[in-house]
Amino acid sequence: MRCGVPQRAPILIPFLVIGGLFFAVERNGFIAEWRAIYPTDRGKKAALHLCYIENHQFNRLSDQARKGRYEKWLRRLQAGPAKMVTLHG
Repeated sequence: MRCGVPQRAPILIPFLVIGGLFFAVERNGFIAEWRAIYPTDRGKKAALHLCYIENHQFNRLSDQARKGRYEKWLRRLQAGPAKMVTLHG
């Protein structure tokens, strides 16, 4: 045993290198998926938040689930606050 160097460090280093290389190669794919899951558009953010409030099992990672929820909630959000009050009242 070497002084001050954990035994698992040699095993961990290749995994970190491989993970870093994978991220470097697939960077655009990761960023696109992240932006789809956590959109910057206020309407889409609100729609996903309302979906989660409605169903805590909502799968934000699924493209189909997100598109379906956008179709449902974006129309209602664009209709204005009067429509939203009738949804929860």
